[in-house]
Amino acid sequence: MQRIEFLHPAGYATAFYPFSETRPAEALLWGGRTLGEQWEERLHELGSEGHWRVNPLWVPSAATQALAGQLDAGRGWAVAGAPLVERVDPARTTEWGELPGGTDLLQHPTDLFLRCGEAVAEDAERVARAWGAQPRIWPAHVTLLGDAGQIMAAPTAQARACSLNTEAGPIVLGPGVDIQEGAHLRGPLIIGPGTVVKMGTRLSGPSAIGPECRIGGELSNVVLHGYSNKGHDGFLGNSVLGSWCNLGADTNSSNLKSNYSPVRLWSAERQDFVDSGLQFCGLLMGDHAKSGINTMFNTGTTVGTGAQVFGPGFPPKHIPAFSWGGAEGFVPYELPRFLDTARAVMARRGVSLTAENEAQLAALHAAVHG
Repeated sequence: MQRIEFLHPAGYATAFYPFSETRPAEALLWGGRTLGEQWEERLHELGSEGHWRVNPLWVPSAATQALAGQLDAGRGWAVAGAPLVERVDPARTTEWGELPGGTDLLQHPTDLFLRCGEAVAEDAERVARAWGAQPRIWPAHVTLLGDAGQIMAAPTAQARACSLNTEAGPIVLGPGVDIQEGAHLRGPLIIGPGTVVKMGTRLSGPSAIGPECRIGGELSNVVLHGYSNKGHDGFLGNSVLGSWCNLGADTNSSNLKSNYSPVRLWSAERQDFVDSGLQFCGLLMGDHAKSGINTMFNTGTTVGTGAQVFGPGFPPKHIPAFSWGGAEGFVPYELPRFLDTARAVMARRGVSLTAENEAQLAALHAAVHG
């Protein structure tokens, strides 16, 4: 029997803010699935029983899988003393070796979109197998550009009067995906089960869209965790959204400063803005956060869990969790009102807010607003 545990990486809470407020590292979307799902699959493929512990931010790939496969029971790999993967022997203390040739750890939420092309390429064929997605003969009203064999669709995925372009990378469509009329998709791109790409959407990769999302308008190089909506006109680029987010109609996020200078991002560790070194960076939005119609987000804006942003003008570039307001100021979003909305939103997708989820959100609300 095999047992897999995920380590809690040091510094994760601040380094991966705002997503770390509600989700462990293994729940981050990487390619078509979470880091945890991919590590579980790769460790099971090693075919050896036993107890594994792995740092989920160690990028799951053929190379890192092979390194894990070199371990006997009671051995582990570390980098600078921090564990990466361990094959536990209950009879003795683990002997650690320094990983040869350095390491490959995700460092920041921006890595999710910066390295999305790599993630999609690594996971495309594997997630296609998991979803039963295969190349198919498409009807004449679907325009194909590039290698049609790189379009892999689950049997229940459908596309109508749209264009699918694989010249830059593959496109994988999960079960129940619905690509509506007039949509234009350019890979590399993975779209999770049940997601609807609405009429007239322009979606370009490298991008990864989780399950049960609603997509519309213009999107470029984005990662959307499951159950989030960006379903209307407006631009979103070089961005990461958590789960249960909703961007109101004509919400736009700048991803490039007008003077082309590096984007400054909020650092939870320093409690200040720092130079990201990136020229392109849009929106980092935590779970359950929402924007009203015509919202404008400045370049490199970070929005905490459960924030509700609306009104004219540009809101601040850092909006803490459970904030209610916009450019004219914010007040705390009352917890009972937030929870009522969260329950209603989740029920529309057939999901319940569990007691554990509610307690986690209540604890976060108390930590932010007292």
